[in-house]
Amino acid sequence: MDGKGESKERLPCEAEELRHGASELKSGAAGRKQVQPMLRYTEDLLTMFAALPIGVLVIDAETHIIVDANPKALVMFGAEREELIGHVCHDCLCPAERGKCPITDLGQVIDRAEHELVTARGHRVPVLKTVIPVVLDGKHRLLETFVDITEYKQAREQLQESEEKYRDLYENAPNAYLSVGADSLIRRCNRRAARLLGYAVEELMGRPIFDLYADTPDGKEKASQVVERFRAGQTITDEELQMQRADGTPVWISLTVNTIRDITGKVVETRSMVVDITERKRAEEQAEELARFPSENPNPVLRVARDGTVIYANKAAMPLLNSWGCDIGRPLPDEWRRFTAEAFNSGSKGDIEVQYDDRTFSLTFAPVVDEGYVNVYGLDVTDRKRAEKERKQLITELEERNVELRRFTYTVSHDL
Repeated sequence: MDGKGESKERLPCEAEELRHGASELKSGAAGRKQVQPMLRYTEDLLTMFAALPIGVLVIDAETHIIVDANPKALVMFGAEREELIGHVCHDCLCPAERGKCPITDLGQVIDRAEHELVTARGHRVPVLKTVIPVVLDGKHRLLETFVDITEYKQAREQLQESEEKYRDLYENAPNAYLSVGADSLIRRCNRRAARLLGYAVEELMGRPIFDLYADTPDGKEKASQVVERFRAGQTITDEELQMQRADGTPVWISLTVNTIRDITGKVVETRSMVVDITERKRAEEQAEELARFPSENPNPVLRVARDGTVIYANKAAMPLLNSWGCDIGRPLPDEWRRFTAEAFNSGSKGDIEVQYDDRTFSLTFAPVVDEGYVNVYGLDVTDRKRAEKERKQLITELEERNVELRRFTYTVSHDL
């Protein structure tokens, strides 16, 4: 066969080879198109792994050798990559001893558990740790994540300290405090409340609040009215009611109520401050009795005519008149004449406080319209005013503590 014949025979073979080669090229191109998305997905996972804001380690489950670590883990450990990768975790970052691995040896489940991470310098860092057994490339691995909770631990300690201070203020406050649920049962109370009402703290817990009011017009009857006003949206401040001690003894109190609402605005609890005003009420009653005998009354008592002329003053009232530059038979200063005229024209009592030397007096102007004069009864309220000032200071301090607690709670909850 000549050369032309051989050439013709080789052409079909070469064409077949070319066709096969072209087919392989097409198949390879198709394979690359299939692999490329997987490669991009893998690259994305690696990018995410490197960008995670928490520390991540991949550890061989059998040898406990660290296989991989993301940048955050290196920062938390305080070392270069080569100081971690290839090393046994017990030797460089885990405080557990060899043979006592919480996961592989002790069979523990660690999910957001508080642990300590030992840094390259030997410092112990509190972390929130999670360990997940996984299989990577056919090998059993431990995927460990770490969240540095140093700031959270510090905030929690500060919160606990603040709570202890708040609890101390609450428990040792000079006024009684009661927290009452929507079911009218007492949920919390301080020691002062227990002493005031003659019960142990435990005896008050869970007791209906209405059981503690006296069975008098100023007790349960008025308390029911106060509750209705409160439910209608009125503010309850310094409301005077009569409660009853465990032995049946009545006790006068001044009540101020604040509300605690849920996220829907529904009242779920009330917090009441109760001030014992029994002594003050007794003093007022005594003052009223003494007012019937003006000359014997140790407090100022005056009678002022409709035109403002002083027609009577007992001995206790003379220093007050002298401070006003006035005397019996002479008119009161313009300011006091106006106040007397207002009380007389309205036909109802009026109260005003006046300072004399270092004492504070409450003056009650009681008009006797038919007789054409106004009786003025003075009561020394210096000690009461001082107690009220101390009470307001305490309330302010407690409110500041409450704001501090809410701020810490908000910070801690958002940090987590």
